[in-house]
Amino acid sequence: MRLYMPDDRASAVKNIQRLLKINESGIYDARTAQAVRAAQRSFGLDDNGRVDLPTFSAVLEMYRRNERTRSYTSGVDTSAFPYDVGAYGVGVREIIQLLYSALVPYSMTSSALRGAIYTVGVGDAAKKLREIYGLPIATYVDEDMYVRIRRELLTENG
Repeated sequence: MRLYMPDDRASAVKNIQRLLKINESGIYDARTAQAVRAAQRSFGLDDNGRVDLPTFSAVLEMYRRNERTRSYTSGVDTSAFPYDVGAYGVGVREIIQLLYSALVPYSMTSSALRGAIYTVGVGDAAKKLREIYGLPIATYVDEDMYVRIRRELLTENG
C-alpha cells in the first residue's frame, strides 16, 4: 500500500476523505491531515498525519461499522426512541413488523403485532423478545434493541 501524506493528489486521497467524512477534494491538505491525526489518536495510533496501513485499516473499519449501524436504523426516526405503549406512526409500524419477524422463529407471533399503534400487546411482544435476547425486561423498544433485532434478522436471512 502506498503511504499518503500532505500535498498528495489522487483518487485514493478522495477515498480517505470520504471515509473520514470530510470534503472530497482529492488533495491531501491541512484539513485532511488534521482529520487523519484525530482519527489516529482515537484509535491509539501514532498521530503523524500519514495514511499508512494501520491507519487506513482502522478508518475503514470505523466507516464500515458506522455504515452497518446506519443501515440497521434506516427507515425509523431514531430521535423517537424509545418506542413504548401509546406511540404511533410509520416508525411504530416498522417496529411492529420487526417484532413480528423476530418472533416468528420462536412461534411467538401475536395478532397484536399489526398496524401502527404501539399497544400493550406490542409491549408484551417486546418483553418476550428482550427475554430471548437476554436484555433487561421492559415493554419498550430502544435503539439498541432495534439494532439487535435488525442484526439478528439480517444474519438469519443471509
